[in-house]
Amino acid sequence: MSWDTECAELRLHGVLDLVGAEILQALVTEFDRVALIDLSDVETIDSSGLFALVQADTRARLSGTRLTLVPPRESVARIFAWTGLETRLTFAAAA
Repeated sequence: MSWDTECAELRLHGVLDLVGAEILQALVTEFDRVALIDLSDVETIDSSGLFALVQADTRARLSGTRLTLVPPRESVARIFAWTGLETRLTFAAAA
């Protein structure tokens, strides 16, 4: 995680399930703005994790910030495609 007085950048690792989603929600509310969430090290995600990301995006939009997600590995990225969230959320261009 990195942050300055303007906004934070979060890097997630492992499993983004109910427990991980609760931690993400706590981190997002800790800062005025979260501009980037790196999902590249997320191994799996469930509906709780997806909901937490949508909430983070909504919170960012309300604060006038564009939340950008660093794309996850392919197995996790498919979940965003299956749910249609790939069109709702903003992903950084793949490197």
